Amino acid sequence: MNAHKYHVLKGAESIYIEGGKTGIVLSHGFIGTPQSVEVVAEKLADAGYTVYAPRLTGHGTHPVDLDNTTRADWIEDILDACHVLHQVCSSVYVAGQSMGGALALQAAARLPWIAGVLTINAAIDVPWMKRLTNKQPLGFIQEGGADIAMPDVYEIAYEQVSLRAMKELVLLGRETKALLNKVNCPAEVLVSEVDHVVPPNNSGVVFESISSPLKNKTILRNSYHVATMDYDQQKIVQTFTNWIEKTNRSPVKALI
Repeated sequence: MNAHKYHVLKGAESIYIEGGKTGIVLSHGFIGTPQSVEVVAEKLADAGYTVYAPRLTGHGTHPVDLDNTTRADWIEDILDACHVLHQVCSSVYVAGQSMGGALALQAAARLPWIAGVLTINAAIDVPWMKRLTNKQPLGFIQEGGADIAMPDVYEIAYEQVSLRAMKELVLLGRETKALLNKVNCPAEVLVSEVDHVVPPNNSGVVFESISSPLKNKTILRNSYHVATMDYDQQKIVQTFTNWIEKTNRSPVKALI
């Protein structure tokens, strides 16, 4: 169910930066926008990659739009983004933060040509969201603000959160967990030591459940949930580039 009733907020647009023959799809999380991964996307592009950070359906417009979307919309968004880069790149990696991490794992499980998956605080099983949506399945609640350790960081995100959409996130996590054993591409799992939104053990479940023979887990000790906007931002970029260089068979820089 797609919703396009409202205009896209300024700064919330999809990001596409053309670079070399190795592409990275980078997904934002629930109620966020590509702005939350913008600096990481730019730094990865500076390193020579083609980067696409799509704005997920229902995000970056109005909370009512999100209330009218489903997990199928978000999965379709990430698969479409992967196919876009597959047309122009020799190899495609898929990455995401929070719900975006779950979507990245969905893509890695479904698309056999994905070169690797990288997740940041992937949302697979969030007990407080389950309890809340079981108790109150419809309506909106107030968003408590971005979980970021660094002070004075502004994230474009909804102040009102659709509970129906949150239930879709819960179901997405459940379905993604069931698919983890189908992920067999190289995997880098990044997890914040302290996360007030998604329990860090979610990333442990991902790491232990995927079938990837080549996998690594990196601890982010200085950031909270929205790590791409936090103190470990540069560490994330470096971890991404190191992992891709280690596992990639295609040249990073474009041939001139």
